[in-house]
Amino acid sequence: MAYVLAGLLMLRKVLLHWWSDLIVSITLVLVVLGTNYLHQALFANSMPHIFLFTLQVGVLYGTMRWHIERRSRHALLITLCIGLAALARPTEVILLLIPLLWGKAVGMDFFRRNGNSDIRRKRVMMTGVLAGVALIGSVQLIYWKYASGSFFHMSYTGDEEGFDFLPPYTWEALFSFRKGWFIYTPMMLLAVLGFTRLRRDAPEVRNSVIIFILLNIYIVTSWSNWWYSESFGHRGLMQSIAVMSIPLAALVATAEKTIRIKRLALITAFLAFVFLNLFQTWQSAVGLIPGSRMSFSYYMAIFGKTHGISDMERRLLVDRWGPLPTDLHEDAYHHLVRRLYIYGDQTEEDTIKADRQKPRTGSKNYSGAEAFSPGFKIPFDELTAENNLWLRVKASINHTGPNASGAIVLCMEHHGKLYGYKTIEVNSDTKK
Repeated sequence: MAYVLAGLLMLRKVLLHWWSDLIVSITLVLVVLGTNYLHQALFANSMPHIFLFTLQVGVLYGTMRWHIERRSRHALLITLCIGLAALARPTEVILLLIPLLWGKAVGMDFFRRNGNSDIRRKRVMMTGVLAGVALIGSVQLIYWKYASGSFFHMSYTGDEEGFDFLPPYTWEALFSFRKGWFIYTPMMLLAVLGFTRLRRDAPEVRNSVIIFILLNIYIVTSWSNWWYSESFGHRGLMQSIAVMSIPLAALVATAEKTIRIKRLALITAFLAFVFLNLFQTWQSAVGLIPGSRMSFSYYMAIFGKTHGISDMERRLLVDRWGPLPTDLHEDAYHHLVRRLYIYGDQTEEDTIKADRQKPRTGSKNYSGAEAFSPGFKIPFDELTAENNLWLRVKASINHTGPNASGAIVLCMEHHGKLYGYKTIEVNSDTKK
């Protein structure tokens, strides 16, 4: 809770630089009650995102104060916040863009040898900040060298996950019903409208906020596991609410000054998104909204519900690790769209509408010297346009002896690396 209080108190000081106490108070209420910040603070505060939120606010506060007073202590605050954030998540190093692009001393003038006193002071400050961040980051590099023998170490187990920069998963991470940030935290989609007001209300921070948010979204959504496992909403972007609170405050200020009908529309949206977030935070806490297995169909089935759900509705979730159902049949939610036939070393396929049997032609004997039948590969997006699907596999096997055994193996690969697999054991007691 110390990080929560420190972050919110500093955020209040930052926003008061441009807006009144009323506007800032409303903005803080919207941040806490209207975003997935609430869920992280209450139910997932052992994860680093609340800590990172506070560090991002610290960068904003230190940058704002340095541009007002030009004191070294504020540069030190910027250095510590960025350095610690980068230790927690190396991609947070892009927070350097906030002090770099803040104010008038930006653009190519910053890198030219000559310049006015403001540019020269900022150049000295940024050099010191960069050196300090590098010094803090060296602690991690030294530890990696000591623990793994290399200065750079992939801390995630396995190498099937990584960055897919071309293309990233930006649409899925923002708008999918599995974990879309703007779906489960629509207050941030509303905050995007506030960017249009920054030129008028906070011009010195406009460039740094916009460029940081765009680059951060690109990097975060380039991770192959773009839903970032268990959380309510997209936790990989949650700490960015600290920076997004600036355009959100600008939008709240707009509601105060605009014509009556627009003011009413904005107030209605604010209240609706707060209520939605509070209700869905509760749904997540009691297990009605799972942390990583949502789908559009399930979202619609559970929307507004306060009680348990039927087994049929549970099948609408993306289930990566749960036990496979034994009674999965075609119904309104599960359609058999492709059938693959494997005969020994031959594979055939068709798109089906009618159930029919293929003649049992072609067979092959397998021994220890030839342990595997030919594999069949098909791209995921050729099977479905969704981000999940069920595979139903049936096989008929003739055993050559009482102790014959084998297995059917289903594999999923990502960039040639094994991402997951399911093995179905077959022995003399197995019929299919």
